[in-house]
Amino acid sequence: MALSFSLLTLLLVTLEQTGLSEKKVARVQTARRAASPAKQRVPAQEMVRHAAQLTCQFIRLVRHCLDHQVPWRVALPLFQRRLDFYL
Repeated sequence: MALSFSLLTLLLVTLEQTGLSEKKVARVQTARRAASPAKQRVPAQEMVRHAAQLTCQFIRLVRHCLDHQVPWRVALPLFQRRLDFYL
């Protein structure tokens, strides 16, 4: 389970390096950080960005792409659409 989580997190980081990101999750994290005073923030929260923020939609899309052997050039727009319309 830990290996699967690590691989999914690595995929998400790779996607973010290509310009894709889960904007809604980032907004929630930013709002949560802004809501708590700097003195009460835990340093680990500032250092680790992907601590458990893999959404079910992201995981289901990865599973779909692996099950159907979707080529990367076809999967990339799917990830973009999924991340743009995150519920």
